[in-house]
Amino acid sequence: MAWTQEEYEALKKAVASGVLTVKYADRTVTYQNLKEMRDLLGEMRRSLSGRPSYTLATTRKGV
Repeated sequence: MAWTQEEYEALKKAVASGVLTVKYADRTVTYQNLKEMRDLLGEMRRSLSGRPSYTLATTRKGV
């Protein structure tokens, strides 16, 4: 999903003030908890930065 900078700022402001309901331009969203909001903020930040998101897996031989 593509987010706008305004949506990111609205969610960031809501997290800072401790509310779970955020009003965007055409809709209102109520989140379950602060963790869900923070996870979404991270996803939005990565999406808006334009850098690809990836996970690097490492392995180690158990000795």
